[in-house]
Amino acid sequence: MSDARIPVLQPRAWPTDARTAEALRIHLEWRAAGGRSGRELVGDPECDFRGADLSGLDLAWLHLWGVNFAGVRMVGVDLSKAQLVGAILDGADLSGARLVKTEANSCLARGTVFADTDMLGIRMNNAELRDASLRRARLNGAHLSRSDLRGADFRGVVFGPPGPGGRTVVTEARVDGCRVEGAGGSVRGPVDVQDSGGGERVLIGGARLVAWFAERGAAEVHVEE
Repeated sequence: MSDARIPVLQPRAWPTDARTAEALRIHLEWRAAGGRSGRELVGDPECDFRGADLSGLDLAWLHLWGVNFAGVRMVGVDLSKAQLVGAILDGADLSGARLVKTEANSCLARGTVFADTDMLGIRMNNAELRDASLRRARLNGAHLSRSDLRGADFRGVVFGPPGPGGRTVVTEARVDGCRVEGAGGSVRGPVDVQDSGGGERVLIGGARLVAWFAERGAAEVHVEE
């Protein structure tokens, strides 16, 4: 029996914004017709998908800079190689989604659910991910440098094997309050934390970062210099 996904051709709920809903309708017509009619969706900061349920849709390769997906249900959506730079994903549900080699630098994803997602090679540098859930996500080759990860849930995450293209890069990311129990794989720091006295922020890497992970139930995480 094939495990291939059955294509989803319509959203379960349309965006509340009429302009965005029409742009999505035309895009889905374009995809269904193999480009013979309709038009590919090109997002902009005026695109507002709030109120939609886009679960299961194929949105790979799309240019969606600055688009508003706040609170949108996007379970199992395919956003591989899409451009989500500066996109608003606050409170969205992307459980089980594919974000392979997605460009999402400077996106806002506070409280967003990325549980069980494929995030191989994603770039989310300078992003806001406070209180996001990335439980059991696969982060091989992901870049999260200088992102705000405070309070995020990384339990059971796979950070990937050592070396370029495998390790997860978290250089200067803020990690206070992260949950990392059961995480494994390799990361490259240093990371930004508040010192134990509650004073100024400091960068920790090497053996100190190994100890930081171990103290939080992730003794299998390897730290690269």
